[in-house]
Amino acid sequence: MAIRPAYRPTIVKKRTKKFVRHQSDRYDKLKRNWRKPKGIDNRELEVLMMQNRKFCAEIAHAVSSKKRKSIVERAQQLSIRVTNANARIRSEENE
Repeated sequence: MAIRPAYRPTIVKKRTKKFVRHQSDRYDKLKRNWRKPKGIDNRELEVLMMQNRKFCAEIAHAVSSKKRKSIVERAQQLSIRVTNANARIRSEENE
């Protein structure tokens, strides 16, 4: 016969709630079953690279000048035209 402990600690689970699909509460067409959310950023870049004569990129208003410079340099490497490439760069050079 084996020795049994007098006290057995209770197991506490990290997560007891089910993982719910993103925005499944908002739309009836989306079921609650879990699906990994996938971004669209990479696909947009591929389209820009394939059809860079038709489409061009535009940098958002809230992007800082430091990030803007790196985005513009990367766009030149990929031969993508940026509509507002020298937006904040001009204002910094004047000061």
